[in-house]
Amino acid sequence: MYTKTDVSVIIPVYNETVRLISGLEKVLLYLTHQRYTWELIIVDDGSTPPIHVKKFPVSVYRLPKNMGKGRAIAYGVEKARGKAIVFTDVDLSVSPETITPLLAKLKRYPVVIGSRRKKGATIVVHQAVIRESAGRLFTLLSNVICAVGVLDVTCGLKGFTREAAKSLFSLQRIHRWVFDTEIVFLARKKGMSVYEMPVSWVNKSGSKVRPWDSVASLVDLFRIRWNDILGRYNTDRDK
Repeated sequence: MYTKTDVSVIIPVYNETVRLISGLEKVLLYLTHQRYTWELIIVDDGSTPPIHVKKFPVSVYRLPKNMGKGRAIAYGVEKARGKAIVFTDVDLSVSPETITPLLAKLKRYPVVIGSRRKKGATIVVHQAVIRESAGRLFTLLSNVICAVGVLDVTCGLKGFTREAAKSLFSLQRIHRWVFDTEIVFLARKKGMSVYEMPVSWVNKSGSKVRPWDSVASLVDLFRIRWNDILGRYNTDRDK
């Protein structure tokens, strides 16, 4: 049931231990000093063994098997009670301190995405050259194939008004890495304004992206277009 929580912060996790505990401590330390009300949601994407964070004031939901980051976030959105809904990565490449200015932007825009390419952004620690180049290429392909119109589609911090999040994620069909592109594509399709907010970003080791995911991601970009042609984004039935 919906309550008047100001913001729901969602963190998807898969087979995380050390980074999860460290990340939770940092996020909670920041949130507990804010004036707005909040809830922190952890979605366990089928970790083996299941994660346990009993000592933290968080809500934990577990998917029955590994279904992909996009599906984990969508499940968190289903459970979220906040007037704003934000998701971020467990490695906190973008500091939790970015949540508050992001919430300020959500007063004007229904969708706010973190960007490492927008003027004003800083990259404190870069990824390896190959991975950073791959990220830029993927954003380029997202723009060419799906016309998302953004400079950085893969940054792990994104925020939505409650209405926008519930609407967009109810239509989601891509459950793994390309879900970011799909959600921004859907926002454009629905005529929602998307604001790219420059962020300070620090690369962290431990990525779950595998080499063959690049091929699957390219296929999924075309799946987005195909789904749109078939009218699959016109309703959330038979998701």
